[in-house]
Amino acid sequence: MLFPIIMSAQNASDLFFTISEKRPIAVLQEVSSDTIYQTRNLSLSVDSAVITASEASVLSITPTKIELLINLYKKWRNKGEVERGIVNKSRILSYYDGTSKELTLSNILEVMKEVGLSNRLIVLAQAVLETGNFSSKVCKQYNNLFGLYDSRHHDYYRFEKWEDSVVAYQKFIQYRYKGGNYFQFLKRIGYAEDRQYISKVAKIAKQLYNRLIESETK
Repeated sequence: MLFPIIMSAQNASDLFFTISEKRPIAVLQEVSSDTIYQTRNLSLSVDSAVITASEASVLSITPTKIELLINLYKKWRNKGEVERGIVNKSRILSYYDGTSKELTLSNILEVMKEVGLSNRLIVLAQAVLETGNFSSKVCKQYNNLFGLYDSRHHDYYRFEKWEDSVVAYQKFIQYRYKGGNYFQFLKRIGYAEDRQYISKVAKIAKQLYNRLIESETK
């Protein structure tokens, strides 16, 4: 039955970057630590964040150039992470002690009741909306049913199994609920940026409720 609801160089000790004095714009170039240029180029050690120059008088480092280097370095690191499939540096969270079940509306409701969630029909409607009826990447790859976002790592939270995200909803969201209209609670905490979010959740919740009534009358 389907219904309710400054620069750090981690692991880069062998990387150095040079700013070529022959170019008008500072350009990063990756160089092995074993073959550091012994020319008039200015070397910037990423590990120690210490700038050294054999001829500092020839090329000066300004705050603007330093900022450019930092931004280019971040882009280089981020590109490498995407290519390697490292989407979120945060650890995979695991909260649920029980055995994982098939992802169905009835099983979600069962776990919601088990962990003590209130307003389960509305919360289930949120899950349906947030995951595009459980078809989104965040749902399938991250086991995240509620679009729970990790602002520290600028990505969605990742969970070992979908049940963990139900527990996380209790830990991250519903612990702040002290009673009253749940739709107003979601609006007050700014659960979503979409101005139509509450009305969309309410519409889905009504549809789920109607399906529940129909299934009970059969």
